Amino acid sequence: MALILALLAACGDDGGTRNEQPDAPLESDGPVPPDSMLEPGLARVTVLAGGVPRPDHPVTFQNPDGSEIATVRTDASGVAAAVVPEGSYVTAFDIYRAGSQRSIVSVLGVKPGDSIEIRGDADVPEQTIRFSYLPYPGAIGYDLTSTCAADGVGESTMPSLSSPPCSPRIDTLVAADAETESNVAYLAKLDQPFGSLIDLTGETWITPTLTYSNYTNAPVHTQSGATRRYTTERGVFGDCESGEPDGEAYAFSCPTVPGATIVEELWLWQDSVGQHVYSLETSTPIDLMGTAITGPTQDGIIDQVTRVLSWPERAGAAPQFVIARVFGSGTSQNPFQWEIVAPYGGASLTLPTLIGEGAVYTDPGEAGGVIWLGTAEGGYDAIRQLGPMSANGVRVNAATGRVVLTAYES
Repeated sequence: MALILALLAACGDDGGTRNEQPDAPLESDGPVPPDSMLEPGLARVTVLAGGVPRPDHPVTFQNPDGSEIATVRTDASGVAAAVVPEGSYVTAFDIYRAGSQRSIVSVLGVKPGDSIEIRGDADVPEQTIRFSYLPYPGAIGYDLTSTCAADGVGESTMPSLSSPPCSPRIDTLVAADAETESNVAYLAKLDQPFGSLIDLTGETWITPTLTYSNYTNAPVHTQSGATRRYTTERGVFGDCESGEPDGEAYAFSCPTVPGATIVEELWLWQDSVGQHVYSLETSTPIDLMGTAITGPTQDGIIDQVTRVLSWPERAGAAPQFVIARVFGSGTSQNPFQWEIVAPYGGASLTLPTLIGEGAVYTDPGEAGGVIWLGTAEGGYDAIRQLGPMSANGVRVNAATGRVVLTAYES
């Protein structure tokens, strides 16, 4: 399913390395004052890799017409700031790398006073995390997930997990599997220091309970499913998937994890257009009236002359924002992936002009684009502050409540 992934996912959002941080802010091309000295009109951008602040990282601030406001290098806290007019945009480079592919992230429609997060994975060697063994009677295997955005498995012993180094704190969820039934019990360890050993001493196994979610007024669909995800401020650390839906009711066998928020995701498909509804609601039934929004009916196409990314749409209520993922080679012939977050203004988006080291990517070459359209409580103002969200929407949910996304899956 195209939308279930970690972008920045990922997903999970969400690894990173705890680099030694300088005591004082690094030199920059523009001022980065402390919070107490923020002047009117200032917009802040925090760059994180694996949840860890990324210092000395260039961020460009540009006027709505593309002219440069400032190029600022992040300080020791991963923060860059500049005075901006409404409608400006910011861009950061190489938040994550995939081989030789460069990453570019742009947030459009920036306003004075914004505090924007741009997150990515760390480009560092993987580290093995081991877990103290706490056996569950009758278990033949274990599954482990964590906010490090990686999975581990084990049989006779508790699993180990190979992952990029994560943020300074980590949340984990272990599921014990039996021969005749999977996930017979869970064990959670939240808000622990990241390290090579996660100590499970003192934790207890939690037996899941069977609960149901019921939906009313669902948009017309031909296929559906639902998932509950466990989240903290550090991201997603596990989930439990429902069984086969019975009409508009979904059964979940999930534990209650103190200190965690459960975000429920419902996904509906019709004619290759997927609609995903994310909700923190716990009431039953959950009313889906009015959630059928406009969706793309194919991937985006870029006009090489005008640099306009466009896509055909199906009917529905107007979205509030668009998230575009553009792939190409640019004039430098180096492959790149460009994430763009923008207010929705119709079935097209003009690619912003990049400056500085991004100038070689002004020409998208043979790029194509993947499109998500969405609405959220708080509208684009809420989405913009979080930068490119993970496509499973959980980080957005934690701040804004219900989110609806639509996308085309070929």
